[in-house]
Amino acid sequence: MKASISKGTVLTGILFAFGAVGCDLSNIPIDVAPAETQLVVSSVVGPGDILLVTVSRSFSALSATDADSLEADFLERLLVDSALVTLARGGEVDTMLSLPDVPGVYATELRTPEELEPLEISVTDPRNGDTVSATTEYMRSVSIDSASVSEELSATGEPTTILHYRFADLPGESYYAVYAYSSSRDLDPDSLAGSSLDGQVDVFHQNLIADRALAGSIVENTVRIPFFSVEESVVLSIGHISEGYYRFLQARRRTGGIVSSLANEPVNHPTNVEGGLGYFSAHRPTAIIVDAAE
Repeated sequence: MKASISKGTVLTGILFAFGAVGCDLSNIPIDVAPAETQLVVSSVVGPGDILLVTVSRSFSALSATDADSLEADFLERLLVDSALVTLARGGEVDTMLSLPDVPGVYATELRTPEELEPLEISVTDPRNGDTVSATTEYMRSVSIDSASVSEELSATGEPTTILHYRFADLPGESYYAVYAYSSSRDLDPDSLAGSSLDGQVDVFHQNLIADRALAGSIVENTVRIPFFSVEESVVLSIGHISEGYYRFLQARRRTGGIVSSLANEPVNHPTNVEGGLGYFSAHRPTAIIVDAAE
């Protein structure tokens, strides 16, 4: 299988996958022994039903002297580039391919996946023999009914830019992760479906939705877009996720960015990875680009 994904794109995607935000640890005087590192798994289904799995190692926030900068070489030291990653589904076992020049990222085609079919992943780091495993189900994608960007007057009479989106709630108990970004108009929506964001983006809306809180069968929201320019577009990404992944994202949002997401201290997030950290999810976000109304 060929994969055309740039190194910079995937590294940027990893930052967004872990909800990276700035975090300055340099001035925190804590004298505690750092925790042992563990394998960390994260995943998403990208365009063409390609399952992308990132394998990395947790790091101690107390020992990561350059964690506040999160430069590319620091991320590469965390990524496990020689792991054996297998995916079992429907009685078959596939060895996932390591993407060339993209350390720590592995891919395989799901081949017409069926909704709620169990998927089991196994990861072994040959350098020390550490092995982790996890099981999940392929999640049905969401269809976005409508999305628009328009200018309205605020209560004080000032013009403000508004994003409005609407989609139908799926049958049964359902959970959703909604993200909205403002970015340049030359983005390809297919590159955004798997959270692989190339270039600079500004995340202005993040929303986790449990449909038990809804009054009806339609999910809709109106969001103010700060500092929007006519040269920009809005990228709207909506993923149908499992309850377990929903709770993982809730915990990650409460505790901050990449430091707390990758490290196993000071907060342990919910996980479905046996023997490790992170979350194995087989959801494919639906992403569209919305231009402002003329």
